[in-house]
Amino acid sequence: MSNKELVDRNQILGNSKVEFDKALRGYDVNQVDEYIANIIKSQRNASENFDS
Repeated sequence: MSNKELVDRNQILGNSKVEFDKALRGYDVNQVDEYIANIIKSQRNASENFDS
């Protein structure tokens, strides 16, 4: 694969900063869990698209 074939990661993932609300003992656990679930889902979709 040449450098011309590489895709800029920011075009796919975006480059926005992710911030979570602070809770009493750290970050909001539900918000972090939801964010991680979305990342896993996006990765799974990207893998399926790449394989097809």
